[in-house]
This record gives sequence, structure tokens and C-alpha cells, in this order.
Amino acid sequence: MTTKSTPTPPIDHIRLGAIQAAIWSNDTENGPRFSVTVERMYRERESNEWKYSGTFNRDDLLTLAKVADLAHTRIHEIQGKVRAKSRLAEEQSAPDESSSQPPAPAAGGASDAESVKRARSRPIAKSR
Repeated sequence: MTTKSTPTPPIDHIRLGAIQAAIWSNDTENGPRFSVTVERMYRERESNEWKYSGTFNRDDLLTLAKVADLAHTRIHEIQGKVRAKSRLAEEQSAPDESSSQPPAPAAGGASDAESVKRARSRPIAKSR
């Protein structure tokens, strides 16, 4: 017996006029990979129904390029959010480093506060 799984819907759509792009996310071992499908909508004259085609006319090409550009930008925005969420999860799972003691100063050396005081007390040489 086989079971049919419900197809995963696209994560976003971009549409300009009759040209639309669907952005899909595919989970992989290395994180999500994104792909795009693009189609042109048109109304069939006889049935007056909306149909979809992967074929584009000359006059569709500039709109197609703009939709592809917007899809590209949107994917980068989504990837940025995914990376930020991943970094946040890593930071939350990492051990708390703020509770550890700061390293002790080297033996025989001056502390940072003392060296700053000495540097400030030196006269400033005037340039000619």
C-alpha cells in the first residue's frame, strides 16, 4: 500500500502582471536549498479559464527578468533570516562564557590601567 503525501507549498510568490515566480525550499544536510519556478498566466478564449505556461513571448522577457531579480533578492533575504536563526540557536546552546574568570595579568607586567595612565602623562610632541 502506498500513501500519497501532500505536496509542500512554495514558501513565497512573486508576481508582476501575468508573470509569476514560486520560491521553493528543499531541506538538505547542509541546510535549505532554494529553487524557483516561473510561469506566465493567460486566459483561454474558449473556456475563459486561467491557464499557465512556461513559454514566454518577446514582450514578456523584461517582466520575466524583473520577476527573476525579485526572486533572487527574496531568496537572499530568506537565507539571511535562516542564518541568523541558526546563529542564535548556536549561541543559546553554547556554554555561558560570561561566568568564567578573566585571565590573570602576566607576572611582572603592569596592568592595562597603569599603562594607560603612563601614556596619558607623557607630553605631546609638537610638529613643526
